Amino acid sequence: MKLKLNLDKAVIKKPTLNSLSLSNRDASYYYLLLAKTEEKLGKNGDAGKHYIALSELPSQNDSRADAQSRAILALCAASDKELAAAFKKSNSKYEKGFIEYALINHIKNPKSRERLLTKLAKKYPGHPVLNISSTANKATKQQPVAPAAPVVNEATTN
Repeated sequence: MKLKLNLDKAVIKKPTLNSLSLSNRDASYYYLLLAKTEEKLGKNGDAGKHYIALSELPSQNDSRADAQSRAILALCAASDKELAAAFKKSNSKYEKGFIEYALINHIKNPKSRERLLTKLAKKYPGHPVLNISSTANKATKQQPVAPAAPVVNEATTN
């Protein structure tokens, strides 16, 4: 009798962890590992949320900007359905700003996108996604924008 594995129906449970109990370095590694795993599994919305959590940790400005850029790239790769579900679940204005930006990025009409980006700026004044999007608009008129070379997170170098 052969044992047959059905991996299509297999459920992999993520371990639960109180990330607040971790040091900043360990929490950075944890969120980076989760984000990269979700990206490999094609769950870009979840990956984006983990990058957002990584960007909220106290760290150097360049690693924070890198995490924010990665969050935007991951969220922009997610489907509208995935983004809408993430937006409904989110309680954080910081997180909602990223998700809303990704939804706006999916709009093909440049005039509509520009109008919605203006509304986004009024809705979330001072949000980091506004700096990234304004740089993108001035430089290339395309979205999203990622850094030319990813900044290495200090948690991955040690």
